[in-house]
Amino acid sequence: MIIRDRKLDNWNPVTVNQSNVRDALLFESISIIVKVSGSKVNNTLSYKVLKEKVRKGESANLSWVVPYFPRGGYHIYHTVKNSNEILTVNHNGSRESDIKYKYLTRPNNSTNIMFEIKDVTLDDAGYYNGGEALDKARSCGGVVLIVNDKPTKPEIRGDLRILINTSTELTCSSNSTSAPDYYSKIVTLSYTWFVNATRMNRETNQTLRLKVIRGHKYNNYSCTATEDGLESDRSDIVHIESLCKYDWCLPGVIQSRSSLCVSMT
Repeated sequence: MIIRDRKLDNWNPVTVNQSNVRDALLFESISIIVKVSGSKVNNTLSYKVLKEKVRKGESANLSWVVPYFPRGGYHIYHTVKNSNEILTVNHNGSRESDIKYKYLTRPNNSTNIMFEIKDVTLDDAGYYNGGEALDKARSCGGVVLIVNDKPTKPEIRGDLRILINTSTELTCSSNSTSAPDYYSKIVTLSYTWFVNATRMNRETNQTLRLKVIRGHKYNNYSCTATEDGLESDRSDIVHIESLCKYDWCLPGVIQSRSSLCVSMT
């Protein structure tokens, strides 16, 4: 059984000694309960999901605790697809691979590992950990840096030529640009809809549902997407063409070849 932030999953039979937790970055803590068939004993492993969120252009302070400080020094790595060493710390000081990194812990051989990343970019996102060497770093402490940026400019999709007194749906399509990419694929965006540049307070879903009337042809619709307080540029505006059947038209109105209601003068 897997528990995500105290929310319990169902019991599932397993035959392997590993467990992969999907969407772990969306939660603060993960617990895995394992019970041998026929036993009443629950074996529980609990983990705190170590992550730090910053906006692009800000500075990030990353930290974790290690059981001991190695005599030969401590190496800090940044991993996205490959692992690159960014800091080396020993009893006498630290050596940075770039001026954007600064080791903060004093004394240097403290088991509290803390360093600064200046002027964060999307390329700085990913997993940071450390140890005596790269192969040992995988089993030691670490943290995931998530870098937020505003979502892409939305595109409104849907049928814009609709018969009067029927319903239509408009969809605000946008994507997260945050990094790492395995985070941007699971994050949920929120949405804001506008009619004639005025916010529609009750419309916060990705899909806007409307019952079409003649007056809709005077309305312009647009939307934005938001992630962690960062709002996208506003979409291009769209407007709905209200179509009607011949017998729905008012006196003095006939049906054009395009099925639009056209007033006769």
